[in-house]
Amino acid sequence: MNELRCARTALTVGGALSIGMGGLHLWLPRIFDWHSSMASVPASLRWALVSLNAFWSLLAIGTGTIALRLARYDEWREASGRFVAATFAAYWGAHAAYLAAWPFPLPPRLAWLGWAFLGFAMAQCVLHGAAAGMRGMRTPRNS
Repeated sequence: MNELRCARTALTVGGALSIGMGGLHLWLPRIFDWHSSMASVPASLRWALVSLNAFWSLLAIGTGTIALRLARYDEWREASGRFVAATFAAYWGAHAAYLAAWPFPLPPRLAWLGWAFLGFAMAQCVLHGAAAGMRGMRTPRNS
């Protein structure tokens, strides 16, 4: 696979995964009935958890959309586009490191999800990092 196709594919897959994760997170409070589960938690903590989840969801959808744009218009070939992809890779790399050091607490029957969370973060780091590392510089001949 040539560099152009590889970067486009990596960014497209990474962007789609981010959008999917962001969309899923928007539904987490309903799926897991956070309202009932957090009835005894102070109102300020309920507010913080719900708002952080909602805004992280929107951020994930937004960054996924940016990754898709980088892929679609070959903006990853510009220094600014590679910087954006590298920033996304750094975020997911830090997220993976955090999950490896402090795994998400899950009941034993769902322990496999911890590996899935770690794998997702690592995959995102690799996908965005691959595009950031490509040298597909625009030149007058290939722009």
